[in-house]
Amino acid sequence: MASTSNTNNRLVKYLPFILLIAVSVFFGILYPTFFSIKNVFNLIRQMSFLMIVSMGMTFIILMGSIDASVGANVTFSGVIAALLGPVFGVWAVLFGVLAGALVGLLNGALVIKVKVPSFLVTLAIMGALDGAALLLMNSSPINIHDEGLLNFSNGTLLGNFPNVCLIPIIIVLVSYFIISQTAFGRSLYAIGGNEQATLYSGINVRFMQLIAFVISGATAGLAGCLQASMFEAACPYMGEDILMNAIAAVVIGGTQLSGGVGGPLRTVFGVVLIAVISSGMNFMGLEPATRQIVTGIIMILAVSVNIDRSKMAYVK
Repeated sequence: MASTSNTNNRLVKYLPFILLIAVSVFFGILYPTFFSIKNVFNLIRQMSFLMIVSMGMTFIILMGSIDASVGANVTFSGVIAALLGPVFGVWAVLFGVLAGALVGLLNGALVIKVKVPSFLVTLAIMGALDGAALLLMNSSPINIHDEGLLNFSNGTLLGNFPNVCLIPIIIVLVSYFIISQTAFGRSLYAIGGNEQATLYSGINVRFMQLIAFVISGATAGLAGCLQASMFEAACPYMGEDILMNAIAAVVIGGTQLSGGVGGPLRTVFGVVLIAVISSGMNFMGLEPATRQIVTGIIMILAVSVNIDRSKMAYVK
């Protein structure tokens, strides 16, 4: 039995990598231009926003919670940056990230103080943010003309390496360091593994949860600013698809929804896999609605394989 369990654990651990290779080979054979330099670059650009948001989501899911507001937060923060761009230029990004972080702070405070499940709290905040964003932009896109703000995504800080590719890499490295090398990161694993025992051990669980939600909000804010900059406009519901894809990427990567297992590097594989599948479906000419169905199916399969049923006395 122990041997079978170890085999299953190894399979779950390496499944994202195996699937990534299999899917890549499949689309590479089917479409010879799939791995052309142009398409690879487009693939990297497309996954940049998802990578940033998924890193923040990893902090949340590691402790067994969920942040359903990240998509709306992307839109809201992008709108804030676009509105302030004419006055502050590229520094409007700071206000966008701050707005996202404050949303995360509100999420965390409500979860801790009101003691309502994180999914319900963040779902309510999602609706409020969508409404607030629409009011701020009068239900119409806000075009961005400031060169500094536009260069936030299209410019370069390191040689000829575009910021839209550099920023996600920095976020991944910082997330990996925080989760794997700090007491805060180890606390997230402990909370996800057994929150009550972690509380009894003397760790300030509520404060750790609050910080995790702030990080999730800040990364959503950063992604919103980057997306608005690259598209040269903040648009209604521009972050709508990110929520489902971010959760799917984290879970597919091997971070359990029940918490306590996973990490940023696993999420990277999940994001790349989602991006490759999405790009492949574009090559196949599938409708957006069909792509959403496929993503939903993949997510259900990933959860069913990855979930730790030992933590669940009942399935609700």
